[in-house]
Amino acid sequence: MAGPRRRGRPGVVAMANELVVQKDGAVMVLTLNRPRVLNAMDTPTWRALDAALDGVAAEPEVRAAVLAGADRAFCAGADLKETDGMAAEIAAGKIGVPALREYKALLQSVTRKLQACPKPFVAAVQGYAVGAGCELALSCDLVVAEEGARFGFPEAAVGLTITNGGTYFLPRLVGMARAREMAFLGEQVEAEAARQMGLVNRVVPAGRAREAALEMAQAIARRSPCNFTRRSSTAPRAQTWRRPWPSRPSSPSSACSRRTTGKAPAPSSRSASRASWAADPGKSKPPRRQGGVEHAGRARSQPWRLGGAEPSRRLV
Repeated sequence: MAGPRRRGRPGVVAMANELVVQKDGAVMVLTLNRPRVLNAMDTPTWRALDAALDGVAAEPEVRAAVLAGADRAFCAGADLKETDGMAAEIAAGKIGVPALREYKALLQSVTRKLQACPKPFVAAVQGYAVGAGCELALSCDLVVAEEGARFGFPEAAVGLTITNGGTYFLPRLVGMARAREMAFLGEQVEAEAARQMGLVNRVVPAGRAREAALEMAQAIARRSPCNFTRRSSTAPRAQTWRRPWPSRPSSPSSACSRRTTGKAPAPSSRSASRASWAADPGKSKPPRRQGGVEHAGRARSQPWRLGGAEPSRRLV
């Protein structure tokens, strides 16, 4: 974490200007700490949060975590003062493509770490969770919002792009039609409507979001960790992955050959194609199944895609 400072306050593990990290028993609480700008995210805040997530994942005594915002809002998105300054520097030629890619990689690293963290995260949302703030909330496993909280993606209105996972999470949670509506129009939804859509797990009275999220995280911490240490089967993942095709005899005769001679049969052309793709997925297109028949070709278009990058290769 950039510039942590130890304090004498009970339960405070580390504190920086941008982020406060507190430990409450087996629960770690990360609080965005820029209340003057509604906890808008700038580069130091992203870096502090990225480092803090490494600490949560590595801490053996922590069983769950809460992500919250200080004062009136959860997070009002990107700090427009910083993004406007970056745009001016790009126009003046002071910032090139490598620096911009590094900035985007930092943002997306936070999303990936929230998704990959073996400790469940509960977002405590009050006030605004818009833009990058909404993406942070949706990156958590559970979302608790207080009455009056607002969710949305205003990027289209301010000339920015939904960069940090919003177009990945939205269609999975609310469906493609509603995801397009939120992304294209930039309209915000209140907490109860967000709960009905599937963005929020629980709505609590005003002023109780942090308390309710902490209670939920403590309840999770008391449960067996076997249900959430590997969440890939129940939670959407931001990462893409490659998996080799399963090996099996290409025909009954090859299986008999293995039993009688003790030697593996020569691979068929289909098996060779599988092996070639597993070794270098970018070199050739993988075969896919359709009606029980395997054939090579481009995987069918993914209905959840809404401007996001295409996964490298997937089993269909």
